[in-house]
Amino acid sequence: MLGLVVVHYKVARCRFGCPPVLASGLVFLWLLASYSGTAIKPELFSFVLWNGLVMLWADQLRVANPRRSLTLAPWLMLVWANTHGAFYFGLLFLTCCWMGSCLDKSAPAGGLNWRWLAACWGATLLTPYGWNYHLQQVTERLQSDANQLAVVASRHWEPIYTATNQALHLFEYWSGMLVIMILLVGRLWGQRPTWQLVAPNLAFAGLSLVHIRTNYLWAPLWFYTILILLKQYTWSGLSSKKWNALLVLLITFLAARTCWECYTRPYRGQFLGLGLGYLNPQREVEFIETHRQLGTRLYNSYEHGGYILWKLGPETQVMMDSRAFPYRICFGEYLAFAQGQNFSEFTAKYPADAALISWRDRECLRQFIRHPSWHCIFTGPVGAIFSRTRLDTESDPTRFMGIYSSDQLLQVFAGLMDLGDLRAAEELMAGAKGRMVLGRDQLVLQALSQHLQGLRQIESKDYAGALNTLEEAARAGFYVNHSLLDALRDWKRRQ
Repeated sequence: MLGLVVVHYKVARCRFGCPPVLASGLVFLWLLASYSGTAIKPELFSFVLWNGLVMLWADQLRVANPRRSLTLAPWLMLVWANTHGAFYFGLLFLTCCWMGSCLDKSAPAGGLNWRWLAACWGATLLTPYGWNYHLQQVTERLQSDANQLAVVASRHWEPIYTATNQALHLFEYWSGMLVIMILLVGRLWGQRPTWQLVAPNLAFAGLSLVHIRTNYLWAPLWFYTILILLKQYTWSGLSSKKWNALLVLLITFLAARTCWECYTRPYRGQFLGLGLGYLNPQREVEFIETHRQLGTRLYNSYEHGGYILWKLGPETQVMMDSRAFPYRICFGEYLAFAQGQNFSEFTAKYPADAALISWRDRECLRQFIRHPSWHCIFTGPVGAIFSRTRLDTESDPTRFMGIYSSDQLLQVFAGLMDLGDLRAAEELMAGAKGRMVLGRDQLVLQALSQHLQGLRQIESKDYAGALNTLEEAARAGFYVNHSLLDALRDWKRRQ
């Protein structure tokens, strides 16, 4: 990511002559709008190669003899097809560019003609699977259960304007980018072969809007389109002190807002700072690694499989990882299992030795807690480990020290309450007190501490005090045990 930031900035400055402050602003907006493609996963390869392909496209529009840039495109597609499956977006992009040049009827000699397009398509056939690679993608999507992959990651396939994605401000960036582009295209229409710009932008602006998973595709295309359009203006007018001051203010505002919101309301499974986040069960995997007697077959939550394979594979076999495709035969059953719906049938059909279940899969977690054959042997900041055999281990009070998000704190606390592990809950709260400093974090800490106090009052048979304490904690609305409150209220009525 840092490399792409430097490359895009240098290209804007050296290839297009963009003023430094304007180049910084455009690169920064590209970075914010590309958020959905920057997760640590294999798709990063597609992210980098996609940016490289768009860079080649911009270069062939910038110069009079673009043959040198286009020569690299088939080689890039060859690497991409043998690296990650999102290379289809590259083929779609090249096809849109070719259609745009046909509409312009003025593609330069040696430009993006059908020969280069055919070479790029042909390069994607040079894989170990040949034409079957393309055929598989078609047949998979025609099957009746092909949409199951989208079900588990429904947030990733939602439009960027839905409520669950508003915290990322992706729709705001998308709207602002669209307005800027419309104004520039309207001002400059007819001054250059515009359909080569408009056709791919129409396609990928739409893709960026309808799915958060494909949102990152439009950002580099927009970035280089703006550079090409702005080149029609005199850069001196865009590097005045007034423009520079406005750009600096805009960059400062967006940067400050981004950092503040990453700190105050981080996206699911993340926090602002150094670390692995809560999608990677580091402490839990370390426990399994030091207790190999647990076995080699492991039930696990969807998002944990990749990290478990990386640390414990190939000896340890996982039930699922976020590639999902290799497990498509049992994927529907797994979805029901993760929601706690077919626990007995699933565990009988696919037996395992142990389980690492995320605190977020609460219904599945409750099934393990209730089942007499499973025993919780470890709780960590990301999930709980269950085994078919009891295992006596010493509790490590520092295992919860990596929780920096009050949202994750609530998830862990709720799971520990389901387990009835008050000691672990107290260790959790003790570790969180020095890390939760903001207003909402303090309210969460206070409410959960009051809930623990109420449980201790019940242990000492102070039911009246426990009722008052738990009702006060419930008013905060973060965690409420309704059945316990109803029992205490019933006791009060009988008194």
